[in-house]
Amino acid sequence: MTNTEKSEARDCSLDNFRGLVILLLVFFFFYETLQFTPVFFLHSTDGEALRYADFIAPGFMFALVFAFIIGMEKYKENGNYKAAVKKYFNRYLAFIGAGFLITAIMGAAMGEMRFNFNVFTAFGVSGLYSLFFIKLNRRQKLIAGFALLAAYQFLLQIPSVLNYVLANDFGGLAGTAAWCGFMLIAMFLAEIWRNDFKQFTRLTIVFILIAVLFMLADIFISGFFLASKIRASFSYLMISLGVVLAVFWIFARFTKNIKIPIFTWYGRNSFLMYLFVAGAGKGLSALANNFVTAENIGVVLLCGFIVCTALSSLFAWLLYRNKIIVTV
Repeated sequence: MTNTEKSEARDCSLDNFRGLVILLLVFFFFYETLQFTPVFFLHSTDGEALRYADFIAPGFMFALVFAFIIGMEKYKENGNYKAAVKKYFNRYLAFIGAGFLITAIMGAAMGEMRFNFNVFTAFGVSGLYSLFFIKLNRRQKLIAGFALLAAYQFLLQIPSVLNYVLANDFGGLAGTAAWCGFMLIAMFLAEIWRNDFKQFTRLTIVFILIAVLFMLADIFISGFFLASKIRASFSYLMISLGVVLAVFWIFARFTKNIKIPIFTWYGRNSFLMYLFVAGAGKGLSALANNFVTAENIGVVLLCGFIVCTALSSLFAWLLYRNKIIVTV
């Protein structure tokens, strides 16, 4: 759906945060399929230390959940949960369809048939699950979120479940249970953010400390506490939540009424910009693979960074300047 933005009276911090997440995707999509790319710029494999790319999907999903809570407020005021469920049921189905379409197109570009999970399909399926919890209060959402993450983590100890999860991006259908738990906890935090920033600040500190504890458990105990993006493990999602929450708090504290130009351009059109940076990044990467070598990889990375950022920023600015918003 395309519409013209009617009002600028809004909290700028979420747009700025979403813009940062999309901007990080600009680099990732170019580097992901580029030959000789240093592993630092890629997703970690099972059992490896987490890298910057591993925090992008949780950040993107975190931003979508916070936007969901803002959209839900008018329904909560009049208690019209039926209309809310209908609206978001259709929206989550659209995310699922968009996700499968994106992977199919990218697969076709590489001569493959793909219908695997990505951040859109994971968010869509997890979102459908979350509708069963829509009437819960904040505390109940928090408890349900932790319960889902814990139950999923125990299921990962079953070899057949673990093998399925490892064979599918975002853990496939099994992994969406963990992502739903992540969403419910994020919903709890989003409702606090909208109503009591001092309490939100205290909770941010608490979740950062929880992330540190899970990080230490991953380093010194591992096993059950292994932080793995591929598994969508409890430790990975809690560490990611702590990192993402810390970054968002900075935006929420200092940019509530400040539009950071480049971040706002990306953030106001996060869905369309995701599609654009994915296509532009992978397209330029395919072109660069024709001449990249181990010797010139540094130059190619730098040039790709400049070109991808310039193209996507120009597109984002044109959309923002003309007040064009594309949503699912």
